[in-house]
Amino acid sequence: MRHRDTPGDTRCKLCFQEDSLFHRNWECVKLQTCREHLKPEQREEIKQMDPATFLQGWFPLPDLTFVFRAMLANLPDYFDCHVDLPSTTQTQDPMHYFTDGSCLRPKDRVARICSWGVVCTNKSDLWSFEAVASGLLPGRHQTVVRSELTAAAAALHAAAMRRHKFCIWTDSQRVFSLLRSLFDDPNRVWGARGPNHDLINAVAAEFREAAPYCRGVFKVASHQQIKPNMSPAERWCFSGNDAADKVAEQAFQSQPKLMECWKELTQQLDHRRSLRDGMHAMLVAIGVECLMNAQKKIQPKQPAAKQMLRPLDMTAWNLPLELPPAAKPYVVPETAAILQWIDGLHDSTKPVQRWSWWQLYLDAWLNVPNMGPWYHVNSKQWKGGRSQPPESFQRKARWFSQYLTKLSKACQVSLPLQHASPNGTAIAFWTTTLPIRAELSRTEALDSWFGRHMPCASRTSDLRKINM
Repeated sequence: MRHRDTPGDTRCKLCFQEDSLFHRNWECVKLQTCREHLKPEQREEIKQMDPATFLQGWFPLPDLTFVFRAMLANLPDYFDCHVDLPSTTQTQDPMHYFTDGSCLRPKDRVARICSWGVVCTNKSDLWSFEAVASGLLPGRHQTVVRSELTAAAAALHAAAMRRHKFCIWTDSQRVFSLLRSLFDDPNRVWGARGPNHDLINAVAAEFREAAPYCRGVFKVASHQQIKPNMSPAERWCFSGNDAADKVAEQAFQSQPKLMECWKELTQQLDHRRSLRDGMHAMLVAIGVECLMNAQKKIQPKQPAAKQMLRPLDMTAWNLPLELPPAAKPYVVPETAAILQWIDGLHDSTKPVQRWSWWQLYLDAWLNVPNMGPWYHVNSKQWKGGRSQPPESFQRKARWFSQYLTKLSKACQVSLPLQHASPNGTAIAFWTTTLPIRAELSRTEALDSWFGRHMPCASRTSDLRKINM
């Protein structure tokens, strides 16, 4: 922060008044349009809040949120919410328990509240469903899955206490899968890292107590309308699920003080969120306006000068037909043919062109029989083309460029390399080039060969598509 304490102009760049966050947000006349969507009473209410709110846009939860969470924590557990039913005698036919959960404002993580309910068939009338247990979900973590698990635990607890044969019907796939898995491994214990492990372990514990009486667990579709064309079994299943759903919804009425607190909390949350959204929109609009104003004052940069090409250096880079002793490591069977090929690239009567290493290698490969050369790493020697292993076009071209570079250095010939865009249409990017003087038709022939493998190379990786 080397500029932290340096003196400077502290005035607003828009209206030239003393600048600050409060001035930008609420006072600057040049930014009035950014806050017009807020009503005057909304602006005043926000400015009466803490500085973290009216300066930075941080909106805390209403104080009533913590009262609401404390009331949720004090709700009774599922085993304290059973309805006293007359004791039932043991019958051959099992009793059927339907479980369900309900939720208000399910997408609101702060004000979400859930309930659960359990009903059971009457032993004398299977179409009559009696409420067994219901209540609100205790604890801060309110989800539909937890309410469904609580309902299942309550049903198992009731069946174990009444000691009669029973079946469980649920519309929750999570509960259905859990109960079915407990048939195979009733002693399983879930670790604390998994979600809802407390209720899952409670369901498992209740199942172990009720397992001797359980005759089955069944999945039923939720919220189905009963239609005349349904079978009696379908109507019965959906009627039982609907009865459990109604009992779960009626459970909200069992805690009037809590529901009154919840209703007031939702009103405060909706009001505060409308203030939050309005102020956040204002802050974004102010930021955009200030950025646009700053960009207007920035002087446009001068366009960078284009890279200038050096004049073509047509100093003959021919290699002598009789190589010096220093070039002996680079002599391969086709070296003489390569030297003649180089000599053919310097016809003073032909137009000047630039070729890349890939074009040079391809032209040599098309004109020199048994074109090599390649470098044997293990023996550290250059070999002829007859023994060359199968390699990619890029690898062979790289060998060729390394070979010519080392051979020219041994012959004390300086290659006039230049970074430029090669002639022709095959290579459409800047790369290392060498000047040549040859017929234009020769370049067109290379373009035609490249075109059979790729339309145009805009980068080096495009040349990987070439197979030889």
